[in-house]
Formats: sequence, structure tokens, C-alpha cells
Amino acid sequence: MSSTQIAALIGVLGFVVSGVNLVWILRKELRTRRSIRTMIDIEIEDNLARLQEFWSRADVASTVSNTQLANMQKNDALRMGPLPILGHGTWQTLAASVPVALRPEEIRRVHRFHAKLDEIAQRKEHHDGPLTEQAAYL
Repeated sequence: MSSTQIAALIGVLGFVVSGVNLVWILRKELRTRRSIRTMIDIEIEDNLARLQEFWSRADVASTVSNTQLANMQKNDALRMGPLPILGHGTWQTLAASVPVALRPEEIRRVHRFHAKLDEIAQRKEHHDGPLTEQAAYL
């Protein structure tokens, strides 16, 4: 085998190895993107399930058939019941990876979702506030 043939073989092998390496890197990146998306989806699903459970407990609290009284009881249950702990951990932890895994519109939607969770918690906290002495006896 001549040196020209050996050089050509080495060149072809180098090209094949670099092509395989590129495919491996792209597959790994795709898996990473899918994993990030899945983790964010799980966090959103968990938060929605907690809010649904909170809402369902308020629905069950209504004991009368009169619509106005039932709505008042439900509102009281929503106001007085403890708000579930809503998670932001995955979203915050993966913030640096999000631009790689999500499209811009998805990033906006997930950001709005977490902003709404914060708004719910702030409103609940604002309504709950510290109990006055009279309210503590009710």
C-alpha cells in the first residue's frame, strides 16, 4: 500500500469519525432539549394539579343549593383555605438552558404561567394578611 493510499484512507476514516461524532453530539443535544422540556412540563402539570385540588376543595365546601350562598361558601373556602405550595424550582434552575430547549413563544408562555402563579400567591397573601384580634375569634 502506497503512502498516498494510506493518507487517503486516513482522510476517509477521519471524515467518517467526525461525521459519527457530529451525529452523536446532535443526538445528545436533542435528548437534553427533550429532557428540559419534559422537566418544565412536569412542573407545570404539578402546579396545575395542585391548583385544581385547591379549587375542588372549595367546590366541595359548598353545602347549600342556593346559588348565591353556594358562591359565598366557595369564595370563603378559596379565601380561607391554604394555597398549595406552587413550584418554580425547575423553571429557575434551568433558566440558562431554557433558550436552547424552548422556542421564544414557549418561553413567553411558561414565563407568563409562572408570573400568574406568583400573582395568585400574592393576592392570596394580601387577602389573608395577619388576623386581627376580632377575626381570630370568628
